[in-house]
Amino acid sequence: MYYKDQQFEVWLASNGNTQARQSRGYIDSLIKNVLSKYGLDTIFVGMAKAIQQRNITLAKLGDLHSKINKAAALKNNYPNSSIYSSVNNSMTSIQQWCGVLKKYIDFLKQTEPNNNNYKNWGAQQWNNALSDFWKNTIDAVAIDGYTSLLNAPSMNGNEDKFVILALENSYFLNKTATIGIQNGLINNIKSKTPVYARKSNAVQKVINGIRYFVNSALKIPMLADPDGNKEVRDLIEKNTGYTVSSGYNDFFTNFKISHIWGNANDPRFFTSFWNIVIVPAWANDNLDKNNSGMPLAQKMINTYKAICEKLYGAASLGNQLGVNPTFNPNYVVHGTYEVNVLNNTSNGTIGTIKKVRVTV
Repeated sequence: MYYKDQQFEVWLASNGNTQARQSRGYIDSLIKNVLSKYGLDTIFVGMAKAIQQRNITLAKLGDLHSKINKAAALKNNYPNSSIYSSVNNSMTSIQQWCGVLKKYIDFLKQTEPNNNNYKNWGAQQWNNALSDFWKNTIDAVAIDGYTSLLNAPSMNGNEDKFVILALENSYFLNKTATIGIQNGLINNIKSKTPVYARKSNAVQKVINGIRYFVNSALKIPMLADPDGNKEVRDLIEKNTGYTVSSGYNDFFTNFKISHIWGNANDPRFFTSFWNIVIVPAWANDNLDKNNSGMPLAQKMINTYKAICEKLYGAASLGNQLGVNPTFNPNYVVHGTYEVNVLNNTSNGTIGTIKKVRVTV
């Protein structure tokens, strides 16, 4: 048992770690509070039973390190820390677990560089256990779109209050990422590099095996998005570190990706962050462009558009692409709001969530 017979502790001390015994204690804490619950404790308490091949073990330890690190960042970055009041006490040590786990990976790399003779689980068992661990971690710290509605006082039929509640519980993308996406889109269109959009035979044509978005003024080579939002999800995760509508490992639960001006079958709108907001699921239907004739829907859509104009200068960015994203000020719920903005990812973890004051 590598850490029990002090090999890990001795290695830490020899590498200048002045708190080797404390680090060993964090290993005990990690095993007791997290790993043993998902069958992952074997990587520490029985190496001969834990490793089939060294490269698999190190890869899965790396996955675990990444997941714990993201869980820690999510817990610390979310502005309303009271949402975590129900989180298991074991989560309070996740930052220390993350650090000591990284050291343990380094220890294994140096102490067992060539030994591939251990027996244990195959890769599928590792994947199952890690998936189970991640799901339960996310269940504890996920941002749930239904929470704000369930905890809200009665709306008393006040549509403006409903719009404000939806706005203050939505998540906008940051301007730096928005400009980066915009510049890439402009360059790709100019160079005739295919860009993504939702498939639609009404405004797209396949010519000589290539799909194009077409109207009276232009023809843009494009790729049909595999499921209608995959490229958008990938860009959100790449830029901010957050996942939404991606399955079991979502940071956002009961949220939807909403294209505020619609037109997702137009590549100039589809991946443009000035057109994209992560909204609570209960609010999404009222942002459906098919319901835009309803008074509440008109208020919601136009207020979100006004926010996007203030945050990004959506009209100017749209004009650069040859489109005209406007809104009707008569349907805007005017006021000053503190909206959530997802900052860019840093060092492979998730970006912070910043409150930004916007007046419309």
